[in-house]
Amino acid sequence: MQYSDEKQVSLTDPDARSMKISGAGIVGYNVQAAVDSEHHLIIAHEVTNNGSDRSQLHSMAVKARNEIGKKKI
Repeated sequence: MQYSDEKQVSLTDPDARSMKISGAGIVGYNVQAAVDSEHHLIIAHEVTNNGSDRSQLHSMAVKARNEIGKKKI
C-alpha cells in the first residue's frame, strides 16, 4: 500500500473493498443482475463495491435494454 494509491487491502481477496451496509462495514462485493422473466436467464450483470442498491437500478436497466435490443422497457 505504501507504494500504490490503494487505501485498503484485503489479505484474502485483493479486489475486495470495504462497503458500508446498514451502518456497518463489510469487505466484499455487491452483485446486480437483470433476468429475462420469460426464459429466466441472466441478460446483464455488474459487480461493484458500492454497498447501496439504490444507485444501481438505472445502469442495470440501460444494460438490460441494450442487451435485448429494445428502445423502451
